[in-house]
Amino acid sequence: MLSLLLVACTEIPPEAPAAPVPVDAWPAAMAFDATRPLYERPLGDGRAGLPGVADLSAESCAACHAEIAAEWRTSVHAVAWIDPQYQAEIGKSGNRWLCLNCHTPLKVQQDRFAVALEDGDVERPVLVDNPDFDAALREEGITCAACHVRDGVVHGPGLGGNAPHPVKADPTYRSGELCLRCHQATATYPGKSFICVFDTGREWRDGPYDDEGKSCVTCHMPTVERPAALGGPTRTVARHWWRGAGIPKIAGRYPPPEANPFGLSLAAAVEGGELKVTATNANAGHMLPTGDPERKVFVDAVFLGSSG
Repeated sequence: MLSLLLVACTEIPPEAPAAPVPVDAWPAAMAFDATRPLYERPLGDGRAGLPGVADLSAESCAACHAEIAAEWRTSVHAVAWIDPQYQAEIGKSGNRWLCLNCHTPLKVQQDRFAVALEDGDVERPVLVDNPDFDAALREEGITCAACHVRDGVVHGPGLGGNAPHPVKADPTYRSGELCLRCHQATATYPGKSFICVFDTGREWRDGPYDDEGKSCVTCHMPTVERPAALGGPTRTVARHWWRGAGIPKIAGRYPPPEANPFGLSLAAAVEGGELKVTATNANAGHMLPTGDPERKVFVDAVFLGSSG
């Protein structure tokens, strides 16, 4: 029964029929991607795989990076595809191709490509089937390879040792630049109801921490001293759980939340016979909530007298 439910959860409503796959399906898709803003493009394609590793799955990464993979499994990134709300939303209009680029950011995770828009309408994409579609990898959502593998090479903030695969050090992984490929999406399409707008990057720049040299990863990927891979030396490694990035919708998948994880500051004062309570976004370097027009904060206040 469980397996049947999981299949049903990730089954997608049909879109417009895809055109037959042309010989130049990939070049056509890449050419179309180049005309779109960064946040409307996939992060990579994944066709090159990863030399020295069986495949691009998180399970293969976990063979060496066990602790990091275990943290990722508790994250909202890991359920970006199977999330029940997301599955419900992507069937509502023809703009599913936009959503896929962040929820399944490798092109091999996408069953179809957009190669054009009819009359420039984002809800009328011209679709072709992906000849290299990997259905199992799609289930992993924003998987390890989505952020770290480019053209068969693992990218990261500081790499070395005796990795079985090619590596490349890239300091932008400490800056939050990669995060904003999805979390700073500002295009608006009048009359289109199911296209999300994210302005978290601007909110961050306007907030208190950007001037201090802090970035997304400072708060959402705090560091810990541990080996990055099994048998490796102890060094400074980022956590991969992205705390504060959403409310769990799948029971039992997440550890218990920390008390007051968002860092709200409460202040109370009696002025002119009135009790005034102020709740302040004390820690987040951006608006709270951020990143999704459907997110809300509910304040449930209970006032007790001296007798309790």
